[in-house]
Amino acid sequence: MRKLLAFLSIGAAVIGTFAVAACVGDDPAPGTSATIAQGELDGACFANGTCNTGLSCNVIEGKPKCTSSSDTPSGDASSGDPPSGGNTDASGPIVCKFQTTTFPCGGQQSANVCYGKTQSCTLTGCNADELLWACNSARQCGTACCVAPEVATLAAGINCTEGTLVIAAGAASGATCSSGTACGAGQTQLCQANADCPTGQRCTPVKIVGPGAGAALNGTIVAACVP
Repeated sequence: MRKLLAFLSIGAAVIGTFAVAACVGDDPAPGTSATIAQGELDGACFANGTCNTGLSCNVIEGKPKCTSSSDTPSGDASSGDPPSGGNTDASGPIVCKFQTTTFPCGGQQSANVCYGKTQSCTLTGCNADELLWACNSARQCGTACCVAPEVATLAAGINCTEGTLVIAAGAASGATCSSGTACGAGQTQLCQANADCPTGQRCTPVKIVGPGAGAALNGTIVAACVP
Protein backbone atom coordinates (compact mmCIF):
# COMPACT_ATOMS: atom_id res chain seq x y z
CA MET A 1 0.00 0.00 0.00
CA ARG A 2 2.81 2.42 0.85
CA LYS A 3 4.40 1.80 -2.56
CA LEU A 4 1.07 2.55 -4.26
CA LEU A 5 0.64 5.84 -2.35
CA ALA A 6 4.19 6.88 -3.21
CA PHE A 7 3.60 6.15 -6.90
CA LEU A 8 0.39 8.19 -6.91
CA SER A 9 2.16 11.12 -5.20
CA ILE A 10 4.94 11.14 -7.81
CA GLY A 11 2.37 11.01 -10.62
CA ALA A 12 0.48 13.99 -9.19
CA ALA A 13 3.70 15.97 -8.91
CA VAL A 14 4.58 15.30 -12.55
CA ILE A 15 1.12 16.34 -13.75
CA GLY A 16 1.39 19.53 -11.69
CA THR A 17 4.75 20.31 -13.28
CA PHE A 18 3.28 20.02 -16.79
CA ALA A 19 0.36 22.24 -15.77
CA VAL A 20 2.72 24.97 -14.58
CA ALA A 21 4.89 24.65 -17.69
CA ALA A 22 1.84 25.09 -19.89
CA CYS A 23 1.33 28.59 -18.45
CA VAL A 24 4.82 29.75 -19.43
CA GLY A 25 5.57 31.33 -22.81
CA ASP A 26 2.26 33.10 -23.50
CA ASP A 27 1.72 34.80 -26.86
CA PRO A 28 3.38 38.23 -27.34
CA ALA A 29 1.41 41.16 -25.94
CA PRO A 30 -0.94 42.71 -28.49
CA GLY A 31 0.22 45.95 -30.07
CA THR A 32 3.92 45.12 -30.23
CA SER A 33 5.84 45.84 -33.42
CA ALA A 34 6.17 42.13 -34.08
CA THR A 35 2.39 41.67 -34.23
CA ILE A 36 1.26 44.86 -36.04
CA ALA A 37 0.53 44.21 -39.70
CA GLN A 38 1.54 46.68 -42.41
CA GLY A 39 -1.21 49.25 -42.99
CA GLU A 40 -2.73 48.90 -39.51
CA LEU A 41 -2.65 51.41 -36.63
CA ASP A 42 0.97 51.91 -35.42
CA GLY A 43 2.22 49.62 -38.19
CA ALA A 44 4.37 50.50 -41.18
CA CYS A 45 2.75 52.26 -44.16
CA PHE A 46 2.26 50.43 -47.43
CA ALA A 47 4.94 50.97 -50.10
CA ASN A 48 2.80 53.62 -51.84
CA GLY A 49 2.49 55.72 -48.66
CA THR A 50 -1.06 54.68 -47.72
CA CYS A 51 -2.70 52.80 -44.84
CA ASN A 52 -5.92 50.93 -44.21
CA THR A 53 -9.23 52.84 -44.29
CA GLY A 54 -9.50 55.43 -41.52
CA LEU A 55 -5.72 55.73 -41.02
CA SER A 56 -3.10 57.95 -42.61
CA CYS A 57 0.63 57.67 -43.21
CA ASN A 58 2.74 60.04 -41.07
CA VAL A 59 6.48 60.35 -40.56
CA ILE A 60 7.08 59.35 -36.93
CA GLU A 61 10.70 59.52 -35.75
CA GLY A 62 11.85 59.44 -39.36
CA LYS A 63 9.79 56.39 -40.42
CA PRO A 64 6.43 56.18 -42.25
CA LYS A 65 3.85 54.91 -39.74
CA CYS A 66 0.05 54.48 -39.83
CA THR A 67 -1.73 56.78 -37.36
CA SER A 68 -5.26 57.87 -36.58
CA SER A 69 -6.52 61.37 -37.35
CA SER A 70 -6.04 62.37 -33.70
CA ASP A 71 -2.31 61.68 -34.05
CA THR A 72 -1.87 63.89 -37.14
CA PRO A 73 1.02 66.37 -36.70
CA SER A 74 0.42 70.04 -37.31
CA GLY A 75 1.94 71.94 -40.22
CA ASP A 76 4.21 74.97 -40.24
CA ALA A 77 2.69 77.27 -37.65
CA SER A 78 3.93 80.35 -39.49
CA SER A 79 2.00 79.46 -42.63
CA GLY A 80 -1.42 79.42 -41.02
CA ASP A 81 -2.23 76.35 -43.10
CA PRO A 82 -3.83 73.11 -41.98
CA PRO A 83 -1.58 70.06 -41.51
CA SER A 84 0.15 68.91 -44.67
CA GLY A 85 -1.23 65.94 -46.42
CA GLY A 86 -3.40 62.89 -46.28
CA ASN A 87 -3.25 59.79 -48.39
CA THR A 88 -2.68 59.76 -52.12
CA ASP A 89 -5.22 58.95 -54.80
CA ALA A 90 -4.48 56.89 -57.89
CA SER A 91 -3.84 59.94 -60.07
CA GLY A 92 -1.43 61.94 -57.94
CA PRO A 93 1.82 61.70 -55.98
CA ILE A 94 2.06 60.54 -52.37
CA VAL A 95 0.82 63.14 -49.87
CA CYS A 96 3.16 63.15 -46.87
CA LYS A 97 2.37 64.40 -43.38
CA PHE A 98 5.14 66.01 -41.35
CA GLN A 99 6.00 68.65 -38.76
CA THR A 100 8.28 71.42 -40.02
CA THR A 101 10.20 73.96 -37.97
CA THR A 102 8.32 77.24 -37.75
CA PHE A 103 9.80 80.03 -39.88
CA PRO A 104 11.06 82.38 -37.12
CA CYS A 105 10.39 85.67 -38.90
CA GLY A 106 6.90 84.94 -40.20
CA GLY A 107 5.34 87.81 -38.28
CA GLN A 108 7.40 90.47 -40.02
CA GLN A 109 6.61 91.28 -43.63
CA SER A 110 9.55 90.62 -45.97
CA ALA A 111 11.81 89.77 -43.02
CA ASN A 112 14.64 87.30 -43.60
CA VAL A 113 16.45 85.17 -41.05
CA CYS A 114 20.16 85.42 -40.27
CA TYR A 115 21.42 82.01 -39.14
CA GLY A 116 24.76 81.67 -37.36
CA LYS A 117 25.50 80.72 -33.77
CA THR A 118 22.11 82.28 -33.07
CA GLN A 119 19.24 83.47 -35.27
CA SER A 120 17.73 86.91 -35.81
CA CYS A 121 15.31 88.62 -38.20
CA THR A 122 16.46 91.29 -40.61
CA LEU A 123 15.03 93.61 -43.25
CA THR A 124 18.49 94.45 -44.58
CA GLY A 125 21.30 91.88 -44.45
CA CYS A 126 23.30 89.51 -42.25
CA ASN A 127 26.80 89.55 -40.80
CA ALA A 128 29.65 87.97 -42.75
CA ASP A 129 29.60 84.80 -40.64
CA GLU A 130 25.83 84.31 -40.98
CA LEU A 131 23.60 82.66 -43.59
CA LEU A 132 20.72 84.70 -45.04
CA TRP A 133 17.53 82.61 -45.26
CA ALA A 134 14.40 84.12 -46.81
CA CYS A 135 11.83 81.32 -46.64
CA ASN A 136 10.91 77.78 -45.65
CA SER A 137 8.24 77.49 -48.35
CA ALA A 138 6.18 79.51 -50.82
CA ARG A 139 4.08 80.68 -47.85
CA GLN A 140 6.70 83.32 -47.01
CA CYS A 141 7.27 84.35 -50.65
CA GLY A 142 4.05 84.18 -52.60
CA THR A 143 6.35 82.59 -55.21
CA ALA A 144 8.65 79.58 -55.18
CA CYS A 145 11.17 79.22 -52.34
CA CYS A 146 14.46 77.98 -53.83
CA VAL A 147 17.91 76.83 -52.74
CA ALA A 148 20.72 76.93 -55.32
CA PRO A 149 22.69 73.73 -56.01
CA GLU A 150 25.97 75.35 -54.96
CA VAL A 151 24.40 76.17 -51.59
CA ALA A 152 22.85 72.81 -50.69
CA THR A 153 22.57 69.20 -51.82
CA LEU A 154 19.24 67.44 -51.45
CA ALA A 155 19.06 63.75 -50.52
CA ALA A 156 15.37 62.87 -50.34
CA GLY A 157 14.11 59.89 -48.36
CA ILE A 158 12.04 57.06 -49.83
CA ASN A 159 8.34 57.97 -50.05
CA CYS A 160 7.74 60.13 -46.95
CA THR A 161 10.84 59.18 -44.97
CA GLU A 162 12.86 62.18 -43.79
CA GLY A 163 15.79 63.11 -46.03
CA THR A 164 18.55 65.69 -45.69
CA LEU A 165 19.46 69.07 -47.17
CA VAL A 166 23.22 69.48 -46.76
CA ILE A 167 24.40 73.11 -46.62
CA ALA A 168 27.84 73.65 -48.14
CA ALA A 169 30.62 75.30 -46.16
CA GLY A 170 31.02 79.02 -46.86
CA ALA A 171 27.47 79.55 -48.14
CA ALA A 172 26.32 83.15 -47.60
CA SER A 173 22.76 82.99 -48.93
CA GLY A 174 20.44 80.03 -48.43
CA ALA A 175 16.77 79.84 -49.41
CA THR A 176 15.55 82.73 -51.57
CA CYS A 177 12.23 83.77 -53.09
CA SER A 178 12.12 83.34 -56.85
CA SER A 179 10.27 85.50 -59.36
CA GLY A 180 7.99 82.64 -60.44
CA THR A 181 6.13 79.60 -59.13
CA ALA A 182 8.94 77.14 -59.92
CA CYS A 183 12.66 77.08 -59.20
CA GLY A 184 15.35 76.91 -61.84
CA ALA A 185 17.04 73.75 -63.08
CA GLY A 186 19.08 72.02 -60.38
CA GLN A 187 17.63 74.09 -57.56
CA THR A 188 15.82 72.62 -54.55
CA GLN A 189 12.26 73.92 -54.15
CA LEU A 190 11.07 74.13 -50.55
CA CYS A 191 7.40 73.54 -49.77
CA GLN A 192 4.74 73.02 -47.15
CA ALA A 193 2.35 70.92 -49.25
CA ASN A 194 2.17 69.26 -52.67
CA ALA A 195 0.37 72.36 -53.96
CA ASP A 196 3.66 74.27 -53.61
CA CYS A 197 5.44 71.85 -55.96
CA PRO A 198 5.53 71.40 -59.75
CA THR A 199 2.85 69.03 -61.05
CA GLY A 200 3.54 65.41 -60.20
CA GLN A 201 6.04 66.09 -57.41
CA ARG A 202 5.54 65.38 -53.71
CA CYS A 203 6.43 67.58 -50.74
CA THR A 204 8.53 65.51 -48.34
CA PRO A 205 10.36 66.37 -45.08
CA VAL A 206 14.12 67.00 -44.96
CA LYS A 207 16.49 67.91 -42.14
CA ILE A 208 18.99 70.71 -42.71
CA VAL A 209 22.54 69.64 -41.85
CA GLY A 210 26.06 70.32 -43.06
CA PRO A 211 29.09 72.52 -42.32
CA GLY A 212 27.43 75.66 -43.68
CA ALA A 213 24.26 75.39 -41.61
CA GLY A 214 25.62 76.88 -38.40
CA ALA A 215 24.40 76.05 -34.92
CA ALA A 216 21.05 77.83 -35.26
CA LEU A 217 20.01 76.29 -38.60
CA ASN A 218 21.47 72.81 -38.15
CA GLY A 219 18.72 70.27 -37.42
CA THR A 220 15.90 72.47 -38.74
CA ILE A 221 13.12 70.49 -40.44
CA VAL A 222 11.78 71.85 -43.73
CA ALA A 223 10.27 70.09 -46.74
CA ALA A 224 11.30 69.85 -50.38
CA CYS A 225 9.66 69.00 -53.69
CA VAL A 226 10.86 65.71 -55.17
CA PRO A 227 9.70 63.68 -58.21
